[in-house]
Amino acid sequence: MRGKPPSAPHGCTEEGRVSPGTALEDDDVPGRDRRVPQNRQPRRKAYWERDNRIDWVTNSWLLRNVYTEQEPGLGGHANSDGNLRLVQLAVTAVLLVCGLGLLRMPLGTSVGSLVGRSWAREKCLQLLAGHPSPGKADPKNLLTILWPNSWRTGALVVAGYLTANGNTHICAYVLGLRATAEYGLSAQPVGVILGMSGVWTLVKWPMVGQFLARHDFQALRRVLQPRVWLQYLSCLSMAAALIVCGPYLPKGFGSGKQMLSPGWLCLMTLDSLLLMQFSFWTTLTLAQNRLPSLWPTVATNVLSLVLSLTLVRLTSLGTGGLVLGPLIAGCLFNYWFWPTYGARSVGTSLSGFLFTRQNQPSAPNAVPG
Repeated sequence: MRGKPPSAPHGCTEEGRVSPGTALEDDDVPGRDRRVPQNRQPRRKAYWERDNRIDWVTNSWLLRNVYTEQEPGLGGHANSDGNLRLVQLAVTAVLLVCGLGLLRMPLGTSVGSLVGRSWAREKCLQLLAGHPSPGKADPKNLLTILWPNSWRTGALVVAGYLTANGNTHICAYVLGLRATAEYGLSAQPVGVILGMSGVWTLVKWPMVGQFLARHDFQALRRVLQPRVWLQYLSCLSMAAALIVCGPYLPKGFGSGKQMLSPGWLCLMTLDSLLLMQFSFWTTLTLAQNRLPSLWPTVATNVLSLVLSLTLVRLTSLGTGGLVLGPLIAGCLFNYWFWPTYGARSVGTSLSGFLFTRQNQPSAPNAVPG
């Protein structure tokens, strides 16, 4: 006599088919290993905590931008951009409370930009109230003036995207999500270090533009030399703290994630330091209304992406290939050529710019000794 067939799992017929309209849990699927965690609530809580951490990082980044733009030396431009960032932060926070999820980011940015730019326009009209209004510009002539710099800027943005996001996509599709989390958790604080260090020179670019217009290279060097050193020292000190303490921070939070090993983290911070130097000197040449670094930058970013993909696929370096690719590509040309080129463009050498003591201007009524 045949025994009674075993009862079908919840939501299934005796033949193993799923009943219409029945949602299966993981442990209700026939043939699946039932050794799963008994309580799934901590997993949902982990997702919620992860979203909160992402929100905290996002808001901290916006606050860093506010601090950056409010640094003394930018005058009204700083107030305008600082107010724009504050509006973006406020709108993003309100949308977060309303539960809009990731949609809060583009909406907050759009609303903040609209309000901030409108405020800046009104401020400019107030400052220009005593001046005659300019004549109506011909759109064709205006487009002819703007287009050369516009397409070059677009090419740089697209090329920068390859380096900034290409490695993350390679990591996700080739190495998997765990390696992507490890790489991203290391790259994000390095990016924050670069942004905070760059404040020292960022706030002086309006003044640098005035010195370049007057060809006053001595005053330019006098202003930028201490700022460049502060930028380097800030980056090195924060990078050293990240290398020493960074790998232990995720363990302290108990998130189960980890950063790159100290060796790879050193190389990543070295590449970021060289990239910061490259960005400073190319910005200095761009302030002179010249962009000779356009195509070398595009070629270097494409080569960086190719090298990273090749090292990840053909070697056992793993995420280390994503660190070596940009470093090797940059060291071939950009990291050493443009600092010397930029120093020569302001009438000195790289060593002279960094190490020659700049004399302070004498007082107007000083009597020569």
